[in-house]
Amino acid sequence: MTATPAPHLGMRSLQRLLDRGDSWGHLTTTVSRYGCASSTLVVYPPGTPADERRLLRLAEALPVLGLALLSGFAALALLGADAVPLAITAATAYIAALVLLTHRTARLRQGSARVTVTASLLVSGTGDTDDLDSLASVAAALRRADDRLRKGCFSPLEHEMVWSAAHQAVTTLHTSARRTRGAVPR
Repeated sequence: MTATPAPHLGMRSLQRLLDRGDSWGHLTTTVSRYGCASSTLVVYPPGTPADERRLLRLAEALPVLGLALLSGFAALALLGADAVPLAITAATAYIAALVLLTHRTARLRQGSARVTVTASLLVSGTGDTDDLDSLASVAAALRRADDRLRKGCFSPLEHEMVWSAAHQAVTTLHTSARRTRGAVPR
């Protein structure tokens, strides 16, 4: 029996960073200073392996990485360093990574259920906040299922059943969001 080598320390750190939070996707909520709330719920296809989730999260972070890279080269240029060869090499690597990650995550991105709901928190009685509450309750159910799986109260099959039901619910919300005011499907 051969032992598999342990991942390099840098690779373990990157995996830990990319394994953030929830295994099923993410809920992002923002509130503007003018009382407008926006929530986006993304649920990956049920049973998505950890390595594919990491690739997707890396692809999601790539624009920020590109901005950091651009800022670094701007700082080097301001300091008078000749960073053109380095900038060309880094830009080529960045574009190659962008193309590769876009290709590798295409199936996962297309299979993910995604819905964005925007509502005014200042105007009561519009019903828009019900959609925000629906997204939050789906995310809460998924987080409870994750917690129960970690504690051993759920089998992987039971966890995946909850995940599948949530994926279907978000797909349904996405479809109904096209017909309602204030909801923007993506």
